[in-house]
Amino acid sequence: MICFITAGAAVKESGLPREELFITTKAMTTGYRATKLGIDNSLTEAGLDYFDLMLTHWPMQDDLGTYRALEEAYQACKLRSIGVSNFNRAQLGEIMANFQTVPVVDQIETCVLRQQTKLH
Repeated sequence: MICFITAGAAVKESGLPREELFITTKAMTTGYRATKLGIDNSLTEAGLDYFDLMLTHWPMQDDLGTYRALEEAYQACKLRSIGVSNFNRAQLGEIMANFQTVPVVDQIETCVLRQQTKLH
């Protein structure tokens, strides 16, 4: 994907030490196998050893499989932290009941005209 190639090139061209940058991305796939492959492909395309934060893109059918792939990548130091996007309390509870690694972020779109009260 072009954004990973561009991001990786920007990191290299910046001249800054990698440790001084915080790179966040989202898993664009769902399910264990697709997410596991997607993480590795994204890192390869970006030319990076790790991402600082990777989030699920949204709740889907196989949230547990998707999160398992994220947790394994976290344990393998490919991801420094992991999180979710737009999960409600019940969905967060399911993740927390099934995994050792707690999401560090639940990214929720919100603004004056779009208050996500159902997600709180």
